[in-house]
Amino acid sequence: MSTRSWLHKEWSKTIVLIEQLKQDEKGNNVFVSIGTGFITEHETFNILITCKHVVFDSEQKTFLPNLFASFNQKDGTLGRRSLETLKNELKINWFFHKDPNVDLAIMPFGIDQEKDDIKRMSKDLYEKIEEIAEGEEIFFLGFPALGIKMEKNIRPIVRSGIIALIQEDKTFLIDANVFPGNSGSPVFLKPSVMDFQTNTLGQIRPAKFIGIINSYLPYHDVAISPQTKRPRIVFEENSGLANVYSISFIDDIFNSDEFKKKVEELKPKVAENNKPEENKEKNLPPSSAEPSNPPKVD
Repeated sequence: MSTRSWLHKEWSKTIVLIEQLKQDEKGNNVFVSIGTGFITEHETFNILITCKHVVFDSEQKTFLPNLFASFNQKDGTLGRRSLETLKNELKINWFFHKDPNVDLAIMPFGIDQEKDDIKRMSKDLYEKIEEIAEGEEIFFLGFPALGIKMEKNIRPIVRSGIIALIQEDKTFLIDANVFPGNSGSPVFLKPSVMDFQTNTLGQIRPAKFIGIINSYLPYHDVAISPQTKRPRIVFEENSGLANVYSISFIDDIFNSDEFKKKVEELKPKVAENNKPEENKEKNLPPSSAEPSNPPKVD
């Protein structure tokens, strides 16, 4: 594989596949892809971020059962971590935004440094919405539900687009091909020599993390009966636009009293779990990773 791409190979290691364990028609257990997540940092913790609707049924007001985060392991095999087991062992749950309409969910996540081939996204990569502009090129990594088989290991699909519209509520639209399964995909500014704030050429600006994909915007086409003149069928199509939450919404959750309180409660647990010998006895992975250098675009 060529190494000339601007996309650093370490970027994909921050992405995890969210799956649900179900039974097929024959009663066999199967893992079904339902969304994308990624690992970032907060203080000494690893944090898993995805969309709220990936893990929570808003109509039934219940958390979805049998969820797993899937990722590659250093021995070349596929690893899966039960999110239910992780919640029970650390006595945690998903954290949501104070606005129930904001479709984001975050949770501390355990990483086994010896086995898991996972990197976490440094906060040095975060770019505020005030620093981005319409027309800038973006890319995102995720697992659209397109039937692509990934049995031995996983590799997120890279897609690109542009920032189409920045909205006053600190969300923005991208013009890009987004499909079910991309929910929770992180969005990045593509490296550029153009400074969109001043419309001048300058030094190459590295890739920056700017938001999380929520969903595509549907286009509805209504079929009208020629006899009754009443709508009969509504066709829904992908408009080619997708909604993205800026990193401001992540910061809102990090700064919430509920999240801060839980972080303080977990700190002694993190210190305990980071003792390798005790982890082997408990079969429990560390809850925080050693700080790693943020992936940078060469």
